[in-house]
Amino acid sequence: MINFGSLLSQLFASFWWAIPLFILISLFKSPWFKGFIGEVMLTCKQLNYSGKAPTLEKTRPC
Repeated sequence: MINFGSLLSQLFASFWWAIPLFILISLFKSPWFKGFIGEVMLTCKQLNYSGKAPTLEKTRPC
């Protein structure tokens, strides 16, 4: 008889790195991440042309 618990634990021990890799790939391919990176690139490009230093703080209108 095959012990599936032992088989799965050996399989997981061999390929534990695949689970975070698949999560990271799915994050990179998501529309949310692509939009976020696009907005960051546009903001950095605009700040480079304006001569201002980029900050992480959001500016509040007066």
